[in-house]
Parts: sequence; C-alpha cells; structure tokens
Amino acid sequence: MTEVRFNRGKKYFSLIVTGHAYGGEKGKDLVCGSVSTLVYTLSQYLSVSKKRKMLKKAPVIELESGKAVIICKPKKNMQNYIIEAFTVIQSGFALLAAEYPDNITLYVDNVKMTLSS
Repeated sequence: MTEVRFNRGKKYFSLIVTGHAYGGEKGKDLVCGSVSTLVYTLSQYLSVSKKRKMLKKAPVIELESGKAVIICKPKKNMQNYIIEAFTVIQSGFALLAAEYPDNITLYVDNVKMTLSS
C-alpha cells in the first residue's frame, strides 16, 4: 500500500509518499509508475521554481524506493503558483486513489481523502 500525505503549514508545503503500490510485477506496475511520475513532476517543478527565485530556499527533495519527501517554502508573492502545483499533483493522486483504493491512500492535512472529498 502506498500512503500519500500532503500537508500545508503556515509557511511550507509538503508531500510525503511511503510504501509500495503492489499493483503489478516489478517494472510493469502501472500504479507505481503513476505515483513515481506525479512525484517526479512535482520535484522537477520545484527545482525549476527555485531557479526562478519563487522559493525562500532550495526545496527538500528526497527520492528513494518506497519513500519520497518533498518540502518547500514559497516566497509570499509566489505562494499561489506553488499552491497550484501542489493542487494539480494532489488531484492526480486523488484520481489514482479512487481508481486503485487497495493500492493508494491519500491524506490531505491528515484527513483521509476520497474523490468526492
């Protein structure tokens, strides 16, 4: 089971993904591939955002098998861009969790989410 947690603090945004989807054999697991694509998309966006001076400091991006941690602190005048990026990725995870509820659980600010949430 993959657990996906989005959290929004007063000055930071985070995505923490743990576990494995087990939606198919290794290398052919579409659920795992989808999770990885969403995680890598957000990490790339935030890396570019740092270069564009949208963040207060470099984001924390830790990516390894079975675990991903992404934390960023946007500049106040750039916060809406970061909110939008996290919202798009969160929407992708909501769709995956709805389609594969045995493989993915989604939490937003510690509340378990469903597609209708």
